[in-house]
Formats: sequence, C-alpha cells, structure tokens
Amino acid sequence: MMKKSVYDALNGYSLKDYVLRCEDVDLWIRFFAKGFRGANLQETLYYVREDLEASKRRDFKNATNASKTLFYGFKENGYPSKQYLYVVKPIISVMVPQKIKYAINQRRWRGTKQ
Repeated sequence: MMKKSVYDALNGYSLKDYVLRCEDVDLWIRFFAKGFRGANLQETLYYVREDLEASKRRDFKNATNASKTLFYGFKENGYPSKQYLYVVKPIISVMVPQKIKYAINQRRWRGTKQ
C-alpha cells in the first residue's frame, strides 16, 4: 500500500516494455530511488496459493523482463556490484522445471496457518 500522493509523485506504473509482468517491482524500486521510506508489516494479512498453472505463466521473456527491471533498479539505487547477482535469479528460476518448483512451494507452505 502507498498513499495516492506518492503514487502520483512516481507518475504511476511504468509503460516500458521490459517492465511487463513486474510492474510492482519497478514501482517499488522507483519509490525508494525517490527517497520515500517503507516498511514491511510483521503480521501476515493474506496468503497467496499458487497452482501449477500460475508457475507456467513465468516464461523466459517474463524472467528476462524481471532481470532487466532489477538491473536498472539496482543501478538507479546505487546497489553495490555484489548485489547484482540477484539480477539473474529470475532467469535461473525459470530454468527449473515447473513441477519441481511447485513441489518446493507445496513443502514450504505446508504447516502454515491459513
């Protein structure tokens, strides 16, 4: 969540091609680059359950978009060069077979309150 005045100051969501499917990441990167401050809530407000179909929507093009968004965001925020390793995480993740990722997520969420 953010105030509408902050959203307006950031000129809303970007329409750049490489931001497709990672618009929120781009918005938060610009949020912090402009000097706004944020915090994570410690309380879980809702859970998101993903099925196998959700993981299938994460294709190589979307992973490339996410990596580009992270790269430009890290650069804009002056991240140290060792942090740039995280830029390739979306591309590596898309190479892992979907059934394996689905199984890992099922195991991770087992035992959480819902």
